[in-house]
Amino acid sequence: MAHLDRTRTSQLMERAGLDALLLLSPESFTYATGAPAGVATMWQRTGAVAAIVPANPAHQEAAVVTDLFEAAFRASSTITDIRINPIWVETGDIRGMEARRPEALIQAAWEKQGRPAGFQRPETFDANMGFRLAAALLAEKGIGEGRIGIEFDGLSVTDFRLLSAALPDAELLDASDLVRHLKMIKSPTEIGHLRTAVELAEAGIVVLRETIDVGISRDELASAWEKALGLKPRGATSRISPGSGNMFPSARIRGSRAAWSSAAI
Repeated sequence: MAHLDRTRTSQLMERAGLDALLLLSPESFTYATGAPAGVATMWQRTGAVAAIVPANPAHQEAAVVTDLFEAAFRASSTITDIRINPIWVETGDIRGMEARRPEALIQAAWEKQGRPAGFQRPETFDANMGFRLAAALLAEKGIGEGRIGIEFDGLSVTDFRLLSAALPDAELLDASDLVRHLKMIKSPTEIGHLRTAVELAEAGIVVLRETIDVGISRDELASAWEKALGLKPRGATSRISPGSGNMFPSARIRGSRAAWSSAAI
């Protein structure tokens, strides 16, 4: 679920004189699209993904998505105008195909995907390609030569040069503060997540305070934390739902909310 408020975003962009936001960090990408940014963003470089938010609310948002996370994006986001940026991870859907040699299965899967001849995957991802795809989306919306807001705080000098080359006629402006102001006001879902996080932390701290002792191992402390919070063993899916509120009655965690607030940490 995306948390970006489109109306408020448009108002802030109008005040700043921006035609669009081009969000390149994984955090802002997920904030704007509601979808995971994917493993390519772990390299601490921009260019793998991008979210485009035009200032005009009548214009549809758009995104650059890695091919590995295309299905996850489509399942998680309401944005349908997307471009695909290949990364290093190889995939092929062989479901429903007749049994044959692995090489033949893979080749058939690629043909089914419509993979062009001579296709080669990058070592990790091609930032140039990602920026060009974003530039194409901006151009299609008639704002490729406009004033584009970027989070300069998360953009390296190298990537700024590549982005500038992909958008030679655009004016790239720092929108780091604008994005921070957007994120300051939380959506109801975000507030629910924050409340859940506080309840988890408070309940866990009380249990750890009562459990910790000389000779108690880290794993024993972790087990006590998980048991008190109703978590399943590591690797299993938790039954806790974000924002459910009042999740831990005092009898369950051996402490009251008053005790939580006065706990010696």
